[in-house]
Amino acid sequence: MGTNSEQTIQAINQGMGMIEEFSGRMKRDRSGAAEAALLETDARADAREAQRRAAKEASRVRAENERERSGERADWGGSNLAMSGSKAIVRDARSIKDMQEEEDVLFEGRQSADSILRQARGRANMLRINSGSSPERSTLSLGSSIYGPRR
Repeated sequence: MGTNSEQTIQAINQGMGMIEEFSGRMKRDRSGAAEAALLETDARADAREAQRRAAKEASRVRAENERERSGERADWGGSNLAMSGSKAIVRDARSIKDMQEEEDVLFEGRQSADSILRQARGRANMLRINSGSSPERSTLSLGSSIYGPRR
């Protein structure tokens, strides 16, 4: 009878050890997951801010180019000369250049936002991995790893 009782106590102790290990792992996972989620939330705000700054800069570039071009158009209009041929081509080319400059500013803003998000995702995934979790896994998918190695 002593052996059966010792086996029961050993099984209970082993079960308690697994519960404590699981509890510790869950605490680490939650801490890492919470920190990772916070990091990603901050990155989304930073990315939105980068895009907002790019839109503001693009608006400034557009206004500056319009101001510059409006002076040229007023000079042409005041001279009562028809704009045709190479002069019209030059004017159109400048308008296209202005639009491209504005698009470049917006593109750089999108690139900056994407970079911010990509870097934050990488750091967040490292936090998750370092806390014993992985970026693609839930608690349910941990499966047998919760119970430790088979003996």
